[in-house]
Amino acid sequence: MKDVAGRLSDPEIVGLATYFSKKSCQQTPLRLKSKPVQADNCLQCHRPESDGGMESAPKIAGQRKDYLFKQLLWFRSSATGQKNLAWSPQRHHKEMDSFINGTDTSVLSVLAGYFASLPCR
Repeated sequence: MKDVAGRLSDPEIVGLATYFSKKSCQQTPLRLKSKPVQADNCLQCHRPESDGGMESAPKIAGQRKDYLFKQLLWFRSSATGQKNLAWSPQRHHKEMDSFINGTDTSVLSVLAGYFASLPCR
């Protein structure tokens, strides 16, 4: 993505963002039985609807589990200074860093599954 997006101008990025923001999602989500308690941390910024409540908080409801899990691993890798992931981009955000530092991989997987199971908007 970096190789492609790096060549785009600001107006091209805005145009793509506008285009994709108007597309409806097509998904048949499976609901998990219960919300993990750690999801409350996420919902402080990503809102209960999980549609990006803060300007800097992206929509996470209905995203693919593997995508969400990879992003969480990258945030954790950056927060802890680890470089053990293949191509681990720097993902620093003060709230994410404080939440994710020390969070077990199994918890990250459960969180990714939970938010992937929510309906996209």
